[in-house]
Amino acid sequence: NPALTERIPEVEMSKKGRRLLEIALSLILMHLIIVSCNSQPKEVDLIFQSIEQGELGHPNYYEAMGPGLKIVSQPEEVKNLEGLITGSAQQALLELDYSKYFVLAAFHGRRGSGGYGIQVDRVSRSDNTVKVNVELEEPKPQSVVADAETSPYHLIIVQKNGIWIQEIQFNLIADSTVLTSVSHDIP
Repeated sequence: NPALTERIPEVEMSKKGRRLLEIALSLILMHLIIVSCNSQPKEVDLIFQSIEQGELGHPNYYEAMGPGLKIVSQPEEVKNLEGLITGSAQQALLELDYSKYFVLAAFHGRRGSGGYGIQVDRVSRSDNTVKVNVELEEPKPQSVVADAETSPYHLIIVQKNGIWIQEIQFNLIADSTVLTSVSHDIP
C-alpha cells in the first residue's frame, strides 16, 4: 500500500532554533529538580482533646527530673501510665478507640514543690515527626505553694488523620527548644 510507505515529511529546524529548544527544555528540567528538592513536607495541626491535667505527689509521680513524654497507641500500653495519672483517666484510656486516636502524656518532670504545671498548646505533624508544643509553668515569686515533691502532667488524646502505620518521632518542645524526643509505632 503506497499510503503506508509514504514518509512523514521531516520538519527542518535551524541550528539556532534547535539550540533554543534545548536550552528551554534544560531550564524546565532544572526548575522541576530544584522545586522537588526544596519541597518540605507540609506541617499539619492535629486535633487533640485534654483528658486530664494536674500534678501528682509522692509516691505517684514521673521519676525523671526533666520533662518527658509518653505515648499510648493501644490499650495494652495504658499500664505504662499506671501511677502517673489518676485511675479514672486510666479507665477512660482503656475505653478509647485506638483505631481513631492515640494518647500523649506530657510531663514537666519531678519538682521540689507545688506551683508547677505543663500545658500542651499545639500538636502538629510533618511526615513522620510530631511536634508537641508545651508551656512550662513555674510558681510565681512570693506565691504560696505545697511543700512536697510533685509531678505536673497533661494527658491528651490525639485524633489520627491520614496514614499512621509507621514509627513516629515525637518531639516535646517549649520556647522553640526540643526538650526530649521519643519514637513510637502508631498502628
